[in-house]
Amino acid sequence: IILQGTVALPPQDVALLLRDLLPSMDVSWDEAKATIEVKKRLSQILPFEIKTIVIDPGHGGHDPGATRRGVREKQIVLDIALRLAELVKTRSNWNVILTRASDKFITLSSRTKIVSQYPADGTLFISIHCNASRSSVGHGLETYVFNIEATDAEAAALARRENATEKMDLAYI
Repeated sequence: IILQGTVALPPQDVALLLRDLLPSMDVSWDEAKATIEVKKRLSQILPFEIKTIVIDPGHGGHDPGATRRGVREKQIVLDIALRLAELVKTRSNWNVILTRASDKFITLSSRTKIVSQYPADGTLFISIHCNASRSSVGHGLETYVFNIEATDAEAAALARRENATEKMDLAYI
């Protein structure tokens, strides 16, 4: 939701996002208290220790991403990425890298080169997008995990549209 020019997420969606971003933590949303609680989970050990977070605000420059009522995805995701980067920098010891910090276009191959500079066993890559829907029914959070093969015809069509300007060897990535 955009309120007074600022992106606002429902707290239950924020809790879902935090669960995905912090797999070693227990995240819960208490509707009665209107609070999100994050607790360290002692029983689970991460397979690697995160040292660097690469935050990738999608689109940029001549590529606006989804557009609705004059609002461009590239603007929203850049705002979210800059705020997230600041939060992570001030509340953790992680190294924070942005693939872009202004409204400029960066190719997918350049984004890949940026994240590839850091060890895979200590780097979390977060690509931020704000998808649009022709239906007013769609809302909430989507989380995608990289897979070389599309899982269905709709996913394959989306991949073709999103990557139309890039010729990349996905198996290499």
